Amino acid sequence: MATAETFGEPLPRTGGSPEGPPGPAGGRLERVAVRLCIATDIEKYSRFNDVTALRAQDRLVGLLAAARRRAGVDEAAVALQEHGDGQFAALPPDIEEPQVIPDFVRALRLELEALNADLAAHARLRLRVAMCRGNIRRGANGYVGSTAIAVHRILDAPPLRTALRDEIAAAFVLAVSDSIFTDVVAQGHGDLDPSAFRPVTAKLPEKGFEETAWIFLPPSSGSHFPPGAKDNPHE
Repeated sequence: MATAETFGEPLPRTGGSPEGPPGPAGGRLERVAVRLCIATDIEKYSRFNDVTALRAQDRLVGLLAAARRRAGVDEAAVALQEHGDGQFAALPPDIEEPQVIPDFVRALRLELEALNADLAAHARLRLRVAMCRGNIRRGANGYVGSTAIAVHRILDAPPLRTALRDEIAAAFVLAVSDSIFTDVVAQGHGDLDPSAFRPVTAKLPEKGFEETAWIFLPPSSGSHFPPGAKDNPHE
C-alpha cells in the first residue's frame, strides 16, 4: 500500500453485546449479574377466600418492601416477580451482604410481629423465606439461572415446611444457601447467631434437586437482640 491506513473495525465480542443478548421484539435482555435472591411464600395461603387473599397479598408486599427499606436496600433497584401467595426479589448487585442480610432478617421479624399484632389469628401471616446468591438475568417471562431455580427449590423443600409447622410460635422460617451461611452468617456479621442455624438437606427428588441449606427460626421477642437494636417497627 502506498499509504498507511488505520484499521478501525471493532473486533467481535465473545461475551455478547454490552446491553446483553437480543431480546423479544428487538429489545435487549438484562445482563447476567450476581445478585442476592429472596423467595417468600405465605404458609397455608389456601385458607383464604378471595377477599382475604387480596388483603394477604397487600400485606405481604408492604411487609417485604418495608423490611428491605429498613435494611438499607434501594427499593427502586429491587427487581420483583410476583406469584400470588409469594414473591421473588432480586436485590441490587452492589449491596453489602454482611450488613443487608442480618438487617433484613431482623427487620422482617419486627415488621411481621407488628403486622400480626393487629390481626385476628386467621388473618395472621406466617412465612417461609429462602435466600440464595448467584448469576441470574431477566428473560422474557421471568428470571433465569440456577440460583433463581435453587432459591425456589429450597423454599419448597420439606425441611422448611416441617420447621414452620413444628414451631407454632414462629412467624417465619428462613433458609439460606450453604454459600450465604459460610460467607455471611458463619463470619459473625450483624446480630445473626451462627449457632441458631442448623443444616438440612433440601431435597426434591421429583425435581432432581438436592442441596445443603441452613434453617433459622427467629426469636419471638426483641429482647433477644443486642442492646441498642432498633425495635420500633414504625421508626
